[in-house]
Amino acid sequence: MAIMNNSPNSKPDIKIEKDNTTGIYNKNYIEALLNNRFPHMWLCTLMLIDIDDFKFINENHGKSEGDKVLREVSLILTDMVGELGTVARYEEDMFIIKLPLISKRAGFLFAEKLLNMIERAPIYLKGEKQYITVSIGICTFLKDENRFLTLNQWIKATENALLKAKAHGKNMIVQL
Repeated sequence: MAIMNNSPNSKPDIKIEKDNTTGIYNKNYIEALLNNRFPHMWLCTLMLIDIDDFKFINENHGKSEGDKVLREVSLILTDMVGELGTVARYEEDMFIIKLPLISKRAGFLFAEKLLNMIERAPIYLKGEKQYITVSIGICTFLKDENRFLTLNQWIKATENALLKAKAHGKNMIVQL
């Protein structure tokens, strides 16, 4: 449940806004933030980042090691995003990034840096050095384009971009 202040610069007031595993914002928080800001946006890039083969990690290394992967990825994302935007855990192995005032081209370049940073960062699972990859779906909202009349359309387009990235072999970026 979210109690919203309709000011475009206000933060949503969420009872539980942090994810227990990663310590970053959760889906409830980011959805409330997007709902609050969408009517006032004129340029914003949205990214969905999915950890490739996360189910395999959990099944073969255990849930605690899977949680370690989630924490490591969330650290990389929050370090890279910094004050530019907002990072949240969106679903089990999926993160969402909201980057206000970031163009389509700049968003793609940023996603490339994220992809490269994650695939080069070693993660130790049960003492063994491992590397993971992610797939990224990106969609940029530009008010003047009238591509997305609703927030749901924009999120759905970003989800479709992510699905295409996963379908084309993972460890890639698709921008719609």
